[in-house]
Amino acid sequence: MTFLLMLLGLILLAVSSELILSSTRSLANHYQIPSYLLGVFLLSFGSNLPELVIAIQAAIKSAGGLDSSNIIMGDAIGSALTQGSLVIGIIGLVTYLHLPKRRALVHGSFLVLSVVMLLVFALDGAIDREDGISLVAIYLSYIFAALYLRETRDVEEVKRKKLSAFHITMAMCFIAIGFAAIFYSAQVVVSAVMAIANDYGVSDLLVSHLGIGVATSLPELIISIQAIRRNEKGLLLGNIIGSNIFDTLVVPGIAAIIYPLSVASKSVYFDIPLLIILSFGLLFFLLRKKGIQKVESVILLVFFMFYIMTNLFPLFGA
Repeated sequence: MTFLLMLLGLILLAVSSELILSSTRSLANHYQIPSYLLGVFLLSFGSNLPELVIAIQAAIKSAGGLDSSNIIMGDAIGSALTQGSLVIGIIGLVTYLHLPKRRALVHGSFLVLSVVMLLVFALDGAIDREDGISLVAIYLSYIFAALYLRETRDVEEVKRKKLSAFHITMAMCFIAIGFAAIFYSAQVVVSAVMAIANDYGVSDLLVSHLGIGVATSLPELIISIQAIRRNEKGLLLGNIIGSNIFDTLVVPGIAAIIYPLSVASKSVYFDIPLLIILSFGLLFFLLRKKGIQKVESVILLVFFMFYIMTNLFPLFGA
């Protein structure tokens, strides 16, 4: 029954997220927001709402005396690892992924910086409120840098799809409904994960990595598939890079501001370093002229399988 509740909660998270994303995309097109910036900021925020709301709900539980730090870190790191390896790996098998060198350098460098800073703050085994504020501040600096360095053609390539006042109002209503559903389903998921961990004697960090972290990456995969159909590869990579930066800075940052996080040694000495290796790998692939093709995609998929197997070993041992 608990597994079913977690599954239903994750499904509701995905549906609610898609409702917000589709409405946000319509509004963004109406106001002529460039596709790459749409992916980096609006869609990466919208598609990461499940992770963020789960982190907020878990932090509230921690403040109430039930330490849920592992759920927050497991979800954030697991989601970033899944997006950077599985999602890009799958998409790279069917299409060529590439960014202009300037974009790749700016956004890829921030991607690496975000994970390195997460590790720096987590080295002492905790992320306190000051650390959380610093993580969110780094993300805000990323937004300002990306807006400042955006290219002129980013604005010129946008074709406006004007909405009527009625459709604008409906889009905003759908966004509000989506937010309400996400908050409710996130509470269900957090409670279910804690119950599963207690019932089966496994770490909530493990459940968060393999369950929530992978499942909450589904919106990114859906957006990526839609971007391929529309030939919006800038939107695709912008969404995933922006999502990973959001996951590693904003998710733990906001949670730590609500209530300080304790960070498991596995996260400090294995999970976050693994994410750093992946981020450097993605930056290396994107800086090359050939970008991400089938060979690079296979490497990423093998990396994802390694990540999954290393998390399954403790389960087999139990």
